[in-house]
Amino acid sequence: MKYALRELEKEGQRRKAIVVLTDGLDTQLRNTDRATLSKAQTDEEALATIQPHSSSDLNNVLTSADRLGVTIYPLALPSGDPKRLPLQTPNIVGIYAAARARLQSLADRTGGRLNEINRLEYMAQLYREVAANLRTLYTVAYQAKGDRPRGKWHEIKVEVANSDLTARTKPGYFAR
Repeated sequence: MKYALRELEKEGQRRKAIVVLTDGLDTQLRNTDRATLSKAQTDEEALATIQPHSSSDLNNVLTSADRLGVTIYPLALPSGDPKRLPLQTPNIVGIYAAARARLQSLADRTGGRLNEINRLEYMAQLYREVAANLRTLYTVAYQAKGDRPRGKWHEIKVEVANSDLTARTKPGYFAR
């Protein structure tokens, strides 16, 4: 993902999206999570112990995606679903749940959507749905009153008046 973001940075200011086909597990983060979870005795303890959003690698990717205006669409493979694990120890459930939470963060922060692949034969349909989403992306711009500090994160909220419509948005932006 870091490599894809670096390549997009070279391309300029066109609309950008990354589709990630993954189980969500990262070897380095898995080892960090395993050490954090070593004392958890129950699934609840494991889920409470691990902090999926505290990863510096994840935060660096999110910051780069924000800066570049990239929308990320994770396609989560069934092998990473904590509910489908054959061996459900607290440590394993915690590691897989943290991986899914990180994928959800990528989608939420960038305006994309996490898609769960329930059956591999449905992948073509998921790719069509992502392509349709990409064709319906809109950019909304506004001029803030006063000076905004450049490089600082500003939260935003977009509401839609028509209850039949849904706005899936980024939670904020970095002022340029």
